[in-house]
Order: sequence, then C-alpha cells, then structure tokens
Amino acid sequence: MHCNSKATSSGSVGSPTLALAADGWFQIRLTYEGLPKVMTFLWLLCHSRILTNVERARWHMTNNSSCPVCAFPVEDLHHVLCFCHVAHSIWGCFIRQDHLDEFMSLEIKEWIYVNLSNVGGFVLDIADCDVLFGSLLLNLWLRRNEVTFQVCSGNHESILDASIRLQKECLVGRLGDLNATAVVRQATRSMIRWHRPPKGWCKLNNDGVVAASSGDSAYGGVIYNATGDWLIGFNRRLGIFSVLESKLWGIYEGLMTVWSIGIDHLIIEVDNIEALNLIQQYKKGETTLSLVSHIVSMINQQWSFEMNHIMCEGNKLADCMAKFASRDDLICHCFLSPPGSMILQLEEDLHNISVEGG
Repeated sequence: MHCNSKATSSGSVGSPTLALAADGWFQIRLTYEGLPKVMTFLWLLCHSRILTNVERARWHMTNNSSCPVCAFPVEDLHHVLCFCHVAHSIWGCFIRQDHLDEFMSLEIKEWIYVNLSNVGGFVLDIADCDVLFGSLLLNLWLRRNEVTFQVCSGNHESILDASIRLQKECLVGRLGDLNATAVVRQATRSMIRWHRPPKGWCKLNNDGVVAASSGDSAYGGVIYNATGDWLIGFNRRLGIFSVLESKLWGIYEGLMTVWSIGIDHLIIEVDNIEALNLIQQYKKGETTLSLVSHIVSMINQQWSFEMNHIMCEGNKLADCMAKFASRDDLICHCFLSPPGSMILQLEEDLHNISVEGG
C-alpha cells in the first residue's frame, strides 16, 4: 500500500504529496500513481474546476441547482461525491463501518486529503487504496454526467466494478499483470458484501435458481429498510424455466411486492449481468421476453429507483430464499420475518461480514 508516508511540518504528505493551498484546497504535487486521466480529474477537483449544478446555476448555465440523480435541492461537490445515495452506497463498500459516520462528516477539502493519503485510517485493508479512491471519484462524476446529460455510454459496469478495472489498468504497468490481478482480487474480496441502503431508502435483493438434476426453477428475494431490518421476503417455485427467466421473475415479483407496500425510494441489486442489460437497454420489440417490458413499466412508475449489479457472493440471502421455495405448489409465498434457516446469513449481512469472492 502506498499510503504510509508521514506528514511533515509543512503539512505535505507523500504518495500522493499534498500541500494545503492558500484557499484551503489541497494541490496534488509530485506523485499520484493512478492513471493520468484520474490525476487530471483530481487536479480539476482540487482547483474548483468541477461544474456541479450549484456552480452551473451560479454561472447562469441552468436555473436548476438540484441533484439529477436523487433530486436533492443542492448539488454541490460534497453532495455528488459523498452524500448522494449513489456515492453513499459506494463508500459503504470502501470504508470501515465503524469509521463511516466520521468519514461522512469531514469537510470536503479535508475529506479528499485524508483519503488520498489514508492518514485517517478510514479505508478497508486494501492495497493501493489511494489509486482506487481516485478512480471511484472519477467514476462517480462520470456516472452523474450520464444522468445529467442523458448520455447512454453502452457500458453497464457498476461504479465499483469500473473503478476496480481502472485500478488494475494502473497497476499492470507498475506491478505486472499477475501481481496486479492479485491486488485487485484482494480489494474485491474486501468489498464484496451486502450493504445497508442509505437513509430513507429500501433495498431489494433477489435471485433465481434452476435445479441441475430436474430443471425445476424458483425465485426468491428480500426487501430491507435503511437499518438493514427485514421488511418482507418472498419466493416461488416456477416450474421449467431458464436461469435468466427465473431471475427476471424474481425482479418482477420483487418490484410488485415493493410497490404494493408503498415504498417509493428503492435500490435493487441484481447478480446477473444479462438480466441487468436486458432491462437497462430495453427497446420495444428487441426482446422476445415480454416479462422485460413489464419490469420496465414498473420501473417507470413514480418513484426514485436505482438498479445495480452485485456479485453473487454479496447476494447470498436472496439465493437462500430462492432455494427455500416450496416444491409443493406454484404459489408466491411471503415472509414477514426471516425463516429460521435464513437467520445466520441475515446476521452476517447485517454485521457486514466480508465474504470470499472468486
């Protein structure tokens, strides 16, 4: 990890070396070992060159200073990179849970400095965490721009996946492919786990499974509130369907359940890239799966909604619920409290116990 340099009496820190500018911003000097495009973004960030909607309104480029992602009325830099629910969910993966409140409370200038140098000890035990932190900042901003300007990049990587990829691109040149892969695998294992949704939001995790021996399929899922409490679980045996179809049925049933209980701020996590792409790239007439159009219609209801990819290792409780589906009928069963066989996995999720990823 390149975050072990000590602060000097002048206030500078090595790798990256930062100095407190006269206006309070930290200027990056000497060595930041991330990609040049990340370094350029950090320079712009530290020199107040980033046009959030607050800045755009100040320059009369827009009359709307709200966040285009979550509709919070003031979209300043601190909101985009820290408090917006998209950013908040990312930091829940990256920061030690017992330090998260302090991490979120830092003033933006100090926040950037502390995390590029890791002097606050907020970050999980991840090698080259400064490189990953810079990549996360860049990808948060890029994703915000896609929403603001309604740009479809065609790349449906999650912010976390895209940032880990940039970290690996950077490390390959310095460490070689084999060592870079080892570093990225360690970072991924540290961060692949279930995380509570931000305050005011609920989260839906779902999954679909197919029995190898019989071809019989089922789906299952769990809806949580912002404190990680179980709101409702559900599962159903489907009969003979593909893995993709069973996962789509899990998404659809989950959305129907969420809508029926009046939730209007929802994050849904999907562990199947094909299902995610079918939904996010949906155009009428381009798929023979009519279920996709029903899912898209549900998504377009009047609510705040976000759909993200999650690794299978972070979606274990939903997988358990799907496998727990009754084989005696084709009825959707709902559970207001977790079945006994799910309690251990639920406790692991709530206490953010990291899991081994492949």
